[in-house]
Amino acid sequence: MKLFDLHCDTLYEMHKNNVGLVENGLQISLDKASYLDEYSQIFAIWSDNKLSGDEAYYRFFEILEHSKRKFAECELDFPSARFKLSVEGGALLSGDLKRLRELKKSGICILTLVWADTCCVGGAHNTNEGLTDFGRDTVKACFDLGIIPDLSHASEKMFFQTADLAVQSDMPIIATHSCVKQVCDHTRNVTKDQLCAIKDLGGIIGVNLVPAHLGGSDLGYVAENLSRMIEVCGDDRVCLGCDLDGTAELPDGIAGIEDIGKLEAALRENNFSEELISKIFYENAKGFADKRLI
Repeated sequence: MKLFDLHCDTLYEMHKNNVGLVENGLQISLDKASYLDEYSQIFAIWSDNKLSGDEAYYRFFEILEHSKRKFAECELDFPSARFKLSVEGGALLSGDLKRLRELKKSGICILTLVWADTCCVGGAHNTNEGLTDFGRDTVKACFDLGIIPDLSHASEKMFFQTADLAVQSDMPIIATHSCVKQVCDHTRNVTKDQLCAIKDLGGIIGVNLVPAHLGGSDLGYVAENLSRMIEVCGDDRVCLGCDLDGTAELPDGIAGIEDIGKLEAALRENNFSEELISKIFYENAKGFADKRLI
């Protein structure tokens, strides 16, 4: 079994709890993932809204250095082709594009523009705010630097403003860990029009495993969200972005990455072909990463 997951919060939790990568009591560890034939992961570092922008920026580098040490203990480089780095929440930029360039130098390939409420970049899913002027400059700079904007937490207004800028730059947008409004009417979820925009711009979307976003805790809800995504985006754009270590609530029977095989079985029970399961679990994300996440 192969897995390429678009989003987890494990690095933040490793730093918070001062634990390592091999064994840690978290939802992701190398021991828990050892059954996988191939495993790639995009590790996000979260900008906590309780911190000021400056505090979040310096905390990012604290977490990154801690993470690099823990990867090195396992004789692994980080970031790398298998284990990539993203930032969740643009508040740490504090209105300074020089910080974005420094983040790129540190190895980030994805920026989730906002997490909740508003920040210097714009408004999140729980607001009606779009991109600020600085937010527009940030998106344009992301495209120039080769950083892909992630719109999983964005307001609908921010989403489509970013999509317009992506059209001008001939660049993709992504939603690394989202579910579908057609299945569950949650502010974090995406509409059919948003799915169409992701498809038309050559992006990808990862379904998360948060029951409140899925519509329920049964694994059948994951299958239903994936089916709705595929109806709009086709079977080459849909991935997993499980949000492990970013949520205390997971579907029934899923404690962490060690149980992702149960999701594979649930998709088979819902008439997903082996080829389609392989695309969702690995091939789609791998293909996008090889082309765009550099």
